[in-house]
Amino acid sequence: MKNTKSNDNHPNPNQLEPDKQLYHITLESLQVPLHVINTDYRILLINRVFLDWNKKLGLPVDVIGKSIFEVFPFLDNDVKQEYEEVFSTGSVKITEEQVQINNKVIYTKTQKIPLIQNEQVTRITTAVWEISDHKEIESSLRESEERFRSLYENIGMGLYRTTSKGEILLANPALVSMLGFSSFEDLKKRKLTTENFAPDYPRKQFLNEMKLKGEVIGLESAWKRKDESTLFIRENARAVKNEAGETIFYEGSVEDVTIKHLAELALEQSKTNLMNIFNLSSDAIIIQDLDNNILDINKSAEQLFGYTRDELISNTKIHLADFDKTDRELFRKYTKDALKGSTQRFEWWGIRKDGSSFPEELILNKLSYNNEDVLLITIRDISERFEFERMLEESEYKYRNLVEQAADGITIIQDGIIRFMNQPLADIYGSEIDK
Repeated sequence: MKNTKSNDNHPNPNQLEPDKQLYHITLESLQVPLHVINTDYRILLINRVFLDWNKKLGLPVDVIGKSIFEVFPFLDNDVKQEYEEVFSTGSVKITEEQVQINNKVIYTKTQKIPLIQNEQVTRITTAVWEISDHKEIESSLRESEERFRSLYENIGMGLYRTTSKGEILLANPALVSMLGFSSFEDLKKRKLTTENFAPDYPRKQFLNEMKLKGEVIGLESAWKRKDESTLFIRENARAVKNEAGETIFYEGSVEDVTIKHLAELALEQSKTNLMNIFNLSSDAIIIQDLDNNILDINKSAEQLFGYTRDELISNTKIHLADFDKTDRELFRKYTKDALKGSTQRFEWWGIRKDGSSFPEELILNKLSYNNEDVLLITIRDISERFEFERMLEESEYKYRNLVEQAADGITIIQDGIIRFMNQPLADIYGSEIDK
């Protein structure tokens, strides 16, 4: 004897009438949760997929003969009205729902299909698709679109889309404002191939790079604003192509670098003026990095040491200090203190290209050069002063010997105070010189 019982309250097709068996087999063949209700909203048939779905959601599985509103207590009155509409009109009803089941929100799409007998709707087959993943994707896509639109409309950088013929398809508010137009519609009237660019705009370069590389990176050029004033910009763009490899439009970004451009012009002029002062200084000036590489020297330094600028730049084998007469460690200490922001002034010995040594006065200061800390060394040749001091010391020595060896007593009195006396005078007074 065949077992005619079913498990999990799932009808056994062998217990059904032939037409119902065929209908039930059809339900089972569909891979979507299905149930059939009568006019009292009681469940007559279900398929295996429906049973598995209920198990997964923690819903009742003993559902045959029960009202759908008992099995699904979260269904609201709108669902009942939808079933009433299908019973009364005989039309298929497709809806989407958001329901909360066991503290979990799920989204479903429901199709209510009327079964007509003797021109009356006697049953409704309901197919249910869970579309939570689809809804999450839609929500994420919508959020992404909203974020993009917000970014597109509020970013300070100009964004555009144009055809290869120069027709403007899109421009964000920043670009519209940047070019001095009141609206996108106003800007759209311009054609990029003939208008809106300064005479030196490298349009050919733009098109050539697009043709060869499919993109333009960091192209700096000048555009004209609506009022004919010049706008300096930096542009990045790419060609967007169809499946056939044909360019359908260009899209890119535009950064206003007018202030930077004008600042660079001013800086260049300032550098020129500074270089003139640098080279006109009578003192030798050397700029040296933290690795003792010479970065720059002025004309006076070339004349003082006998080297050309090219010979000294970044050449660590050439030493401009006479280390036979100076202390390397002491110079390192002066350098370290200078780089802390304390100006160092001291006397040193330099050495020329011809090997001759000379006394010099050095002043070390910290300087920012190309955004890096470096050492600014100002050098003054003190050979003449050194020679004068030597001669003065020699003269004083001769004078002192002459006075001290004189037979007569000699003294120097300043403001009533004895500043000096020689030995003969001390002997006359019977006193020691120190006393």
